[in-house]
Amino acid sequence: MAVAVDIAGSVVGKIVEYLVAPIGRQFGYLFRYNRNIENMRSQVEKLKDKRDGVQGEVDAAIRNCETVKADVTTWLTSVDSNEVAAQKILEDKEKVGKGCLNGWCLNIKSRYSLSRKASKKAQNLAKLLVDGKFEGVAYPRTPMGIVRTPQMVVETPVDGKVQGDGIQEASEDGFGGFESRSLIIRDLMKAIKDDNVRKIGIWGMGGVGKTTMAKEVFERVRKDGIFDELVMVVVSQKPDLKKVQGDIAELLGLRFEEQSLFARACQLQKRLTQKRPNGKPKKILIILDDVWTSLNLKDVGINLEEVDNICKILLTSREKDVCDQMGTDKTFPINVLAMEEARNLFQETARIPSGATDFFSIAEDILNECGGLPLAITTIASLLANKCKEAWMMVHRELKASDLQGEYAKVYGTLQVSYDFLRTEEIKNCFLLCCLFPEDFDIPIEDLVRFGVGIKMFRNINNLHEARQNAHAHVEMLRNSNLLLESVIIDCVKMHDLVRDFALSIACKGQFLVRLCTGIKEWLIEDTYEQYTSISLQCYEKDELPDGIKCPNLKLMQLIGLDYELGDLDYESLKFPESFFGGMKKLRVLGLTCMSIQSLPGSLQFLTNLRTVSLNECKLEGDLSMIAKLEVLEILSFANSEIQDLPIEIGKLSRLRLLDLTGSSKLHRIPPCLLSSLIHLEELYLRGTSICWAEQIHDDGGSEMNASFAELKVLSNLLVIEIDIPNVVLPVDLIFLEKVERFYVCVGGTYEIDVKHVFQNTLCCMADESAVLEVVFHVLGKKTEVLYLKVRDLKNLQKEFEREELLKVRDLELQSCDEMMSFVNTVGRQTANVFQNLESLCLSDMSKLKSIFPLSIASGLINLKRLKVIRCQAMEELFTKEIGGEDMEAARTFVFPRIESLHLKGLPSLVSFCKAVDEIELPQLEVMKLLRLPKITSIYSKTEDLAAECQHASSEHCFFKGKVCCSTNT
Repeated sequence: MAVAVDIAGSVVGKIVEYLVAPIGRQFGYLFRYNRNIENMRSQVEKLKDKRDGVQGEVDAAIRNCETVKADVTTWLTSVDSNEVAAQKILEDKEKVGKGCLNGWCLNIKSRYSLSRKASKKAQNLAKLLVDGKFEGVAYPRTPMGIVRTPQMVVETPVDGKVQGDGIQEASEDGFGGFESRSLIIRDLMKAIKDDNVRKIGIWGMGGVGKTTMAKEVFERVRKDGIFDELVMVVVSQKPDLKKVQGDIAELLGLRFEEQSLFARACQLQKRLTQKRPNGKPKKILIILDDVWTSLNLKDVGINLEEVDNICKILLTSREKDVCDQMGTDKTFPINVLAMEEARNLFQETARIPSGATDFFSIAEDILNECGGLPLAITTIASLLANKCKEAWMMVHRELKASDLQGEYAKVYGTLQVSYDFLRTEEIKNCFLLCCLFPEDFDIPIEDLVRFGVGIKMFRNINNLHEARQNAHAHVEMLRNSNLLLESVIIDCVKMHDLVRDFALSIACKGQFLVRLCTGIKEWLIEDTYEQYTSISLQCYEKDELPDGIKCPNLKLMQLIGLDYELGDLDYESLKFPESFFGGMKKLRVLGLTCMSIQSLPGSLQFLTNLRTVSLNECKLEGDLSMIAKLEVLEILSFANSEIQDLPIEIGKLSRLRLLDLTGSSKLHRIPPCLLSSLIHLEELYLRGTSICWAEQIHDDGGSEMNASFAELKVLSNLLVIEIDIPNVVLPVDLIFLEKVERFYVCVGGTYEIDVKHVFQNTLCCMADESAVLEVVFHVLGKKTEVLYLKVRDLKNLQKEFEREELLKVRDLELQSCDEMMSFVNTVGRQTANVFQNLESLCLSDMSKLKSIFPLSIASGLINLKRLKVIRCQAMEELFTKEIGGEDMEAARTFVFPRIESLHLKGLPSLVSFCKAVDEIELPQLEVMKLLRLPKITSIYSKTEDLAAECQHASSEHCFFKGKVCCSTNT
């Protein structure tokens, strides 16, 4: 009986437990209402901080062209959606609090529901916090040589053909309709696709278009995706196998662990034998451009006999013999243009109207002097564009009078005429200065400025800013004359190797010595150096510099180390003999680049005429204080060099006009009073340094004070400044910024950019409080052209708008301004021109922003070219009809006349571009990317469902009058 009672009691206890516990938990939601809500709110704040940190790493990875991991992207998306849901709970709480007799009557049902939701949401948020601990958010960037067929989102090619990567395809044949070139490229592509052909050669004289042909093959192969890996490198006249190896390795994402040529070759060979993940052979194409002599590919690490993969070599050379010696299976000669092709090229470049028959006869005569060579034709035609007939006849006489002989007589003759017709000696000297740099080098225009100032190349200038204007104007003229080429690097130019050879032939007459040395002592083969005014040596091997060299007329010396990489601890430092500069009393410019320098020689201090000293990308050991003895020095640069302290003696350089410490990341101290002593300083570059302004620096020797902003106030000539202010505690007085004409100022962090020097007025602000922005914008706002803001509590740009401080902004980027719900309040205000200069607008992680601009402002975006909006949770429409404002009446069509690129991603609330407009026209659109827009069912506000519209044979849907095709692939 007792046992039965015990059993019954146990059963009843369990029943009570199973019944009471859930009931208690449900009542707990009511009793812990406020606690659950606040706990969720706390979790939201923690998750926001975590999300911002991860997002910052993701943004940095994207800027570095790295691939963000899928789980990180999924996590960020989940955080965003949970944050939106949590925000809805908080908003509902406010409604519940006011819903019944202004909060006096408790809504039990709603409080229970919200408390339960908050409790469960807090658990989800806590789990996301744990899941957000990533070991790296991205994979290393895909090497440029790895060909990946990109997932097509949107593309807009010129002639309506779909390209997966959004890159426009040129003409049908890629060569402007030249039949001779079209036939060659057709046969070349057949050979490329033929598995029995391993080596292919393209040969022809300089300037005939071999590199252009190779680049066309590169682009076609890349777009077709027929190779897994694709590499194109320049070999040049005097090949350096280590450099060739390094260039190939960089494009394949390979890092050499060894330094010897043989060991690197073995490592590269092993890399080329790697299979696909499924074990199948890879297809690899290596393009070697500008091969002058037979190259032993095995020494480089390319042994086709031992590569199991399908590896092909395409090389270009001036000599067929080189192609034969390297064992090419097929060769393709590139000849000069046929007369009709040459005539078309000349007419197009010289811009001869079709009805200008009086020019045709003289044009034919000039064409005959060009010999069908494209480089010669474009060079002379560029010179004659928009010139009168008399100028054409004069050029023809100059060409006929040329007495040059040999294979390149005609092209040298055209280059000579173009050179002679340069308007001033200043422009000619700028052109010749370019040949001092290595072959195929990206020549920084800023180097031309600083070297030119040093040798007094510029006339009638009052400051460095005017010298820079002259240099850019000269470069533009030289580019228009085809004497210089565009570079892929911003603010750099290149020289065609044939043009460089011509420039060297001119410069050598004027006592230039430009040489590529396998060892610096090689230059001693000359008997005398008295005639040289400029010497530029590119050196590959570590060596001790020669002593006792007499260069009494030397004005410019440049030494470039081409095998030193900053941070290479095993690299032996370059040794300067103490008297190295003793015989160079007239030296005005000294440039040392990419070198590890043990110590500067004592003879440096006796160069009393030295105006420019450039020690860029160098590891600088020893005492630098002797530079202070160069009393007339005007330009001093340590850009991207390893230097920790700036010697106090530098303050004695009272004539210094430019001090450049850009990218000297190890520099943490500038002694007090040094900067204020540089009373003639015009330009100061401190971006990318680690200077702690006015703080004490503790080291083994105790503590020392650092420079302060107050010192900059006395620099009355300061016109240009680039500076990072790492802490957001700004100095009270920023008056020193009021007088600058060009600036880069970054407050509260670092903003990564890909250029050496910023030539647009740039302001970046990263802070929690908008008061920081107020301080800086009050001084710089009206001059700012590039504006980047990451200010948490920034609600709008109303004050800046009312003070007309946004009129000059061309590039605007806002990120994580969590409190911003609108840009400006435009009611009753003239708004059409407020952003009239805006060319690029990027918004990311603006959690409360529901739209960008009202239509009244959007109508004034006449120069907007790029629009990017990503991860803005509350964004419902891009542009809105503002009620009560001066907005235009709703129209069926709204036009953005210049937008070329549109990128929308991760906008869960977006339903339309603009609800008040039936149709958006983007006549200049080239690229559009739409990703993760769950609520947008149509590009326009009043059309059929997007998914339904896309169901046709090609699975593409055309928008904007058929100009843009959007893939439905996800």
